[in-house]
Amino acid sequence: GYDGLYQKAGLQTFYTDNYISIRKRKSKLGSQYKIGFNMQQQDLATNLQTIENNVYKSIADTFQNNLKWNRYVLYANNSWSYETNTIRFSFSLPVNATRIEYSDTGFKSSVTKSRLFINPSLSLLYQLTPKWNINTAASFTKGFGDINGIASGYMLKTYRNLSNNDAPLAETQSINLSTGITFRNPLKIIFFNINVAYSRNKSNLLYRQLFNGSLESLIAFLLDNYVNRFTFSGRFSKYIIDWKTSLGFNYGYTFGNQQQLQQNSLITFSNKNYNGGITISSKLSGKFTTDYAANYFT
Repeated sequence: GYDGLYQKAGLQTFYTDNYISIRKRKSKLGSQYKIGFNMQQQDLATNLQTIENNVYKSIADTFQNNLKWNRYVLYANNSWSYETNTIRFSFSLPVNATRIEYSDTGFKSSVTKSRLFINPSLSLLYQLTPKWNINTAASFTKGFGDINGIASGYMLKTYRNLSNNDAPLAETQSINLSTGITFRNPLKIIFFNINVAYSRNKSNLLYRQLFNGSLESLIAFLLDNYVNRFTFSGRFSKYIIDWKTSLGFNYGYTFGNQQQLQQNSLITFSNKNYNGGITISSKLSGKFTTDYAANYFT
Protein backbone atom coordinates (compact mmCIF):
# COMPACT_ATOMS: atom_id res chain seq x y z
CA GLY A 1 0.00 0.00 0.00
CA TYR A 2 0.94 3.67 0.03
CA ASP A 3 0.33 6.68 2.24
CA GLY A 4 -1.27 8.93 -0.37
CA LEU A 5 -1.38 10.25 -3.91
CA TYR A 6 0.24 13.39 -5.28
CA GLN A 7 -0.42 14.90 -8.69
CA LYS A 8 1.74 17.44 -10.44
CA ALA A 9 -0.22 19.29 -13.12
CA GLY A 10 0.47 22.35 -15.19
CA LEU A 11 -0.92 23.98 -18.31
CA GLN A 12 1.33 26.55 -19.95
CA THR A 13 -0.32 28.76 -22.57
CA PHE A 14 1.01 31.26 -25.07
CA TYR A 15 -1.39 33.18 -27.30
CA THR A 16 -0.92 35.99 -29.79
CA ASP A 17 -3.36 37.70 -32.16
CA ASN A 18 -2.21 40.14 -34.84
CA TYR A 19 -4.54 41.85 -37.28
CA ILE A 20 -5.29 44.84 -39.51
CA SER A 21 -8.80 46.31 -39.42
CA ILE A 22 -10.49 48.84 -41.74
CA ARG A 23 -13.87 50.45 -41.17
CA LYS A 24 -15.91 52.35 -43.73
CA ARG A 25 -19.12 54.31 -43.35
CA LYS A 26 -21.09 55.94 -46.14
CA SER A 27 -24.58 57.23 -45.48
CA LYS A 28 -26.68 54.22 -44.45
CA LEU A 29 -24.06 51.61 -45.34
CA GLY A 30 -21.23 50.42 -43.13
CA SER A 31 -18.53 47.82 -43.56
CA GLN A 32 -15.59 46.40 -41.64
CA TYR A 33 -12.74 44.25 -42.88
CA LYS A 34 -10.35 42.51 -40.53
CA ILE A 35 -7.46 40.31 -41.61
CA GLY A 36 -5.25 38.61 -39.06
CA PHE A 37 -3.34 35.66 -37.73
CA ASN A 38 -3.43 34.12 -34.27
CA MET A 39 -1.46 31.35 -32.65
CA GLN A 40 -2.02 29.33 -29.50
CA GLN A 41 0.60 27.08 -27.94
CA GLN A 42 -0.22 24.94 -24.90
CA ASP A 43 1.75 22.37 -22.93
CA LEU A 44 -0.18 20.09 -20.59
CA ALA A 45 2.01 18.15 -18.17
CA THR A 46 0.57 15.89 -15.46
CA ASN A 47 2.14 13.16 -13.35
CA LEU A 48 0.32 11.12 -10.72
CA GLN A 49 2.62 9.76 -7.99
CA THR A 50 2.27 7.60 -4.91
CA ILE A 51 3.62 8.72 -1.54
CA GLU A 52 5.19 6.09 0.70
CA ASN A 53 7.48 7.01 3.61
CA ASN A 54 7.84 10.52 2.13
CA VAL A 55 9.09 9.00 -1.14
CA TYR A 56 7.30 10.12 -4.32
CA LYS A 57 7.13 7.57 -7.14
CA SER A 58 5.45 7.80 -10.54
CA ILE A 59 2.83 5.11 -11.05
CA ALA A 60 2.93 4.40 -14.80
CA ASP A 61 2.99 6.13 -18.17
CA THR A 62 -0.80 5.82 -18.41
CA PHE A 63 -1.06 8.17 -15.40
CA GLN A 64 1.00 10.90 -17.09
CA ASN A 65 0.41 13.48 -19.80
CA ASN A 66 3.00 15.35 -21.80
CA LEU A 67 0.71 16.91 -24.37
CA LYS A 68 1.89 19.66 -26.71
CA TRP A 69 -0.76 21.61 -28.62
CA ASN A 70 -0.33 24.17 -31.40
CA ARG A 71 -3.15 25.98 -33.17
CA TYR A 72 -2.60 28.39 -36.08
CA VAL A 73 -5.45 30.45 -37.52
CA LEU A 74 -5.33 32.73 -40.56
CA TYR A 75 -8.61 34.64 -40.73
CA ALA A 76 -10.58 37.31 -42.56
CA ASN A 77 -13.60 38.71 -40.72
CA ASN A 78 -15.84 40.75 -43.02
CA SER A 79 -19.09 42.42 -41.99
CA TRP A 80 -21.59 44.79 -43.59
CA SER A 81 -24.50 46.79 -42.16
CA TYR A 82 -27.41 48.89 -43.38
CA GLU A 83 -29.36 51.25 -41.11
CA THR A 84 -32.34 53.54 -41.56
CA ASN A 85 -34.95 54.89 -39.14
CA THR A 86 -36.90 51.62 -39.45
CA ILE A 87 -34.37 48.97 -40.47
CA ARG A 88 -31.14 47.67 -38.98
CA PHE A 89 -29.55 44.89 -40.99
CA SER A 90 -26.14 43.28 -40.55
CA PHE A 91 -24.33 40.43 -42.27
CA SER A 92 -20.95 38.96 -41.40
CA LEU A 93 -18.85 36.41 -43.24
CA PRO A 94 -15.86 35.24 -41.17
CA VAL A 95 -13.48 32.91 -42.99
CA ASN A 96 -10.59 31.16 -41.27
CA ALA A 97 -8.01 28.55 -42.18
CA THR A 98 -7.15 26.55 -39.05
CA ARG A 99 -4.30 24.13 -38.55
CA ILE A 100 -3.92 22.12 -35.35
CA GLU A 101 -0.94 20.01 -34.34
CA TYR A 102 -0.76 18.04 -31.11
CA SER A 103 1.39 15.23 -29.79
CA ASP A 104 2.04 13.30 -26.59
CA THR A 105 5.54 11.89 -26.25
CA GLY A 106 4.49 9.42 -23.58
CA PHE A 107 1.85 7.83 -25.78
CA LYS A 108 3.93 8.31 -28.96
CA SER A 109 1.00 9.94 -30.72
CA SER A 110 1.03 12.84 -33.16
CA VAL A 111 -1.91 14.36 -35.04
CA THR A 112 -2.24 17.20 -37.56
CA LYS A 113 -5.55 18.58 -38.81
CA SER A 114 -6.35 21.46 -41.16
CA ARG A 115 -9.70 22.91 -42.18
CA LEU A 116 -11.20 25.95 -43.87
CA PHE A 117 -14.20 27.29 -41.92
CA ILE A 118 -16.82 29.75 -43.20
CA ASN A 119 -19.21 30.94 -40.47
CA PRO A 120 -21.84 33.38 -41.79
CA SER A 121 -24.41 35.18 -39.64
CA LEU A 122 -27.08 37.81 -40.17
CA SER A 123 -29.54 39.83 -38.11
CA LEU A 124 -32.49 42.08 -38.96
CA LEU A 125 -34.50 44.50 -36.83
CA TYR A 126 -37.54 46.07 -38.52
CA GLN A 127 -39.59 48.82 -36.88
CA LEU A 128 -43.16 48.17 -38.02
CA THR A 129 -44.61 51.13 -36.10
CA PRO A 130 -43.32 53.32 -33.26
CA LYS A 131 -44.62 50.64 -30.85
CA TRP A 132 -44.01 47.40 -32.73
CA ASN A 133 -40.84 45.82 -34.06
CA ILE A 134 -39.75 42.41 -35.23
CA ASN A 135 -36.28 40.88 -35.14
CA THR A 136 -34.69 37.83 -36.65
CA ALA A 137 -31.22 36.29 -36.61
CA ALA A 138 -29.45 33.31 -38.13
CA SER A 139 -25.94 31.89 -37.82
CA PHE A 140 -23.88 28.90 -38.93
CA THR A 141 -20.62 27.93 -37.22
CA LYS A 142 -18.08 25.15 -37.57
CA GLY A 143 -14.90 24.54 -35.62
CA PHE A 144 -12.51 22.25 -33.79
CA GLY A 145 -12.51 21.27 -30.13
CA ASP A 146 -9.72 22.18 -27.73
CA ILE A 147 -6.99 20.54 -25.67
CA ASN A 148 -9.40 19.57 -22.86
CA GLY A 149 -10.88 16.66 -24.78
CA ILE A 150 -7.73 14.85 -25.94
CA ALA A 151 -5.67 14.14 -22.80
CA SER A 152 -5.09 10.36 -22.91
CA GLY A 153 -3.36 9.92 -19.53
CA TYR A 154 -5.36 9.50 -16.35
CA MET A 155 -5.72 12.61 -14.21
CA LEU A 156 -6.99 12.97 -10.65
CA LYS A 157 -10.11 15.13 -11.10
CA THR A 158 -11.40 14.73 -7.52
CA TYR A 159 -9.93 13.10 -4.43
CA ARG A 160 -11.45 9.75 -5.45
CA ASN A 161 -11.91 9.96 -9.20
CA LEU A 162 -9.38 9.35 -11.97
CA SER A 163 -10.36 9.99 -15.56
CA ASN A 164 -8.92 10.15 -19.05
CA ASN A 165 -10.15 10.89 -22.55
CA ASP A 166 -9.55 8.26 -25.20
CA ALA A 167 -10.75 10.54 -27.98
CA PRO A 168 -9.64 12.19 -31.22
CA LEU A 169 -10.08 15.91 -31.80
CA ALA A 170 -13.72 16.97 -31.88
CA GLU A 171 -15.29 18.81 -34.82
CA THR A 172 -18.53 20.66 -34.21
CA GLN A 173 -21.17 22.41 -36.28
CA SER A 174 -24.15 24.50 -35.16
CA ILE A 175 -27.13 26.24 -36.74
CA ASN A 176 -29.06 28.88 -34.79
CA LEU A 177 -32.30 30.57 -35.89
CA SER A 178 -34.43 33.00 -33.91
CA THR A 179 -37.22 35.50 -34.41
CA GLY A 180 -39.31 37.67 -32.13
CA ILE A 181 -41.79 40.48 -31.89
CA THR A 182 -41.75 43.31 -29.34
CA PHE A 183 -44.37 45.85 -28.25
CA ARG A 184 -43.55 48.99 -26.25
CA ASN A 185 -45.98 51.68 -25.16
CA PRO A 186 -44.13 54.34 -23.13
CA LEU A 187 -47.29 56.32 -22.37
CA LYS A 188 -49.15 53.40 -20.82
CA ILE A 189 -45.89 51.82 -19.61
CA ILE A 190 -46.63 48.43 -21.15
CA PHE A 191 -44.05 46.08 -22.61
CA PHE A 192 -44.21 42.55 -23.95
CA ASN A 193 -42.29 40.31 -26.33
CA ILE A 194 -42.55 36.86 -27.86
CA ASN A 195 -39.50 34.93 -29.07
CA VAL A 196 -39.00 31.67 -30.93
CA ALA A 197 -35.59 30.02 -31.30
CA TYR A 198 -34.25 26.83 -32.86
CA SER A 199 -30.78 25.33 -32.69
CA ARG A 200 -29.20 22.22 -34.15
CA ASN A 201 -25.75 21.14 -33.00
CA LYS A 202 -23.72 18.43 -34.68
CA SER A 203 -20.62 16.66 -33.39
CA ASN A 204 -18.45 14.01 -34.98
CA LEU A 205 -17.87 12.32 -31.61
CA LEU A 206 -20.23 10.42 -29.36
CA TYR A 207 -18.96 9.70 -25.84
CA ARG A 208 -19.43 6.79 -23.52
CA GLN A 209 -18.20 6.52 -19.93
CA LEU A 210 -16.56 3.34 -18.68
CA PHE A 211 -15.93 2.69 -14.99
CA ASN A 212 -13.42 0.34 -13.44
CA GLY A 213 -13.40 0.94 -9.68
CA SER A 214 -12.21 4.52 -9.19
CA LEU A 215 -11.00 4.75 -12.80
CA GLU A 216 -13.24 6.53 -15.28
CA SER A 217 -12.57 6.52 -19.03
CA LEU A 218 -14.36 8.71 -21.52
CA ILE A 219 -14.41 6.72 -24.75
CA ALA A 220 -15.22 8.53 -27.99
CA PHE A 221 -16.74 6.98 -31.09
CA LEU A 222 -16.41 8.59 -34.51
CA LEU A 223 -20.13 8.89 -35.11
CA ASP A 224 -22.06 11.95 -36.25
CA ASN A 225 -24.76 12.89 -33.73
CA TYR A 226 -27.15 15.79 -33.20
CA VAL A 227 -28.73 17.86 -30.43
CA ASN A 228 -31.89 19.79 -31.39
CA ARG A 229 -33.61 22.42 -29.29
CA PHE A 230 -36.75 24.52 -29.83
CA THR A 231 -37.66 27.33 -27.43
CA PHE A 232 -40.75 29.51 -27.18
CA SER A 233 -40.60 32.31 -24.59
CA GLY A 234 -42.03 35.69 -23.74
CA ARG A 235 -42.40 38.41 -21.15
CA PHE A 236 -45.08 40.94 -20.21
CA SER A 237 -44.67 43.89 -17.86
CA LYS A 238 -46.89 46.78 -16.80
CA TYR A 239 -46.28 49.69 -14.44
CA ILE A 240 -49.34 50.90 -12.50
CA ILE A 241 -48.74 54.54 -11.64
CA ASP A 242 -51.48 54.86 -8.99
CA TRP A 243 -50.10 51.87 -7.08
CA LYS A 244 -46.43 52.68 -7.80
CA THR A 245 -46.13 49.03 -8.70
CA SER A 246 -44.52 47.14 -11.53
CA LEU A 247 -46.04 43.79 -12.54
CA GLY A 248 -44.16 41.23 -14.63
CA PHE A 249 -44.92 37.83 -16.06
CA ASN A 250 -42.60 35.52 -18.02
CA TYR A 251 -43.16 32.13 -19.59
CA GLY A 252 -41.28 29.59 -21.65
CA TYR A 253 -41.47 26.20 -23.31
CA THR A 254 -38.49 24.15 -24.45
CA PHE A 255 -38.47 20.95 -26.45
CA GLY A 256 -35.28 19.11 -27.30
CA ASN A 257 -33.86 15.80 -28.38
CA GLN A 258 -30.38 14.35 -28.57
CA GLN A 259 -28.67 11.13 -29.50
CA GLN A 260 -26.81 8.89 -27.06
CA LEU A 261 -25.19 5.48 -27.08
CA GLN A 262 -27.00 2.86 -25.05
CA GLN A 263 -25.93 -0.78 -25.20
CA ASN A 264 -24.03 -0.06 -28.45
CA SER A 265 -27.17 1.36 -30.10
CA LEU A 266 -27.80 4.97 -31.09
CA ILE A 267 -30.89 6.11 -29.20
CA THR A 268 -32.71 9.45 -29.49
CA PHE A 269 -33.92 10.95 -26.19
CA SER A 270 -36.49 13.75 -25.98
CA ASN A 271 -37.41 16.14 -23.19
CA LYS A 272 -39.88 18.95 -22.57
CA ASN A 273 -39.67 21.78 -20.07
CA TYR A 274 -42.12 24.48 -19.04
CA ASN A 275 -41.42 27.52 -16.92
CA GLY A 276 -43.31 30.58 -15.77
CA GLY A 277 -42.89 33.33 -13.26
CA ILE A 278 -44.31 36.54 -11.86
CA THR A 279 -42.64 39.56 -10.28
CA ILE A 280 -44.21 42.38 -8.27
CA SER A 281 -42.24 45.44 -7.22
CA SER A 282 -43.88 48.23 -5.21
CA LYS A 283 -42.53 51.51 -3.92
CA LEU A 284 -43.93 52.03 -0.43
CA SER A 285 -42.17 55.34 0.22
CA GLY A 286 -39.12 57.30 -0.75
CA LYS A 287 -36.94 54.91 1.25
CA PHE A 288 -38.76 51.58 1.14
CA THR A 289 -39.68 49.16 -1.64
CA THR A 290 -41.06 45.64 -1.58
CA ASP A 291 -40.39 42.91 -4.12
CA TYR A 292 -42.04 39.55 -4.69
CA ALA A 293 -41.05 36.85 -7.18
CA ALA A 294 -42.42 33.36 -7.85
CA ASN A 295 -41.21 30.84 -10.43
CA TYR A 296 -42.48 27.50 -11.70
CA PHE A 297 -40.39 24.89 -13.51
CA THR A 298 -40.99 21.41 -14.86
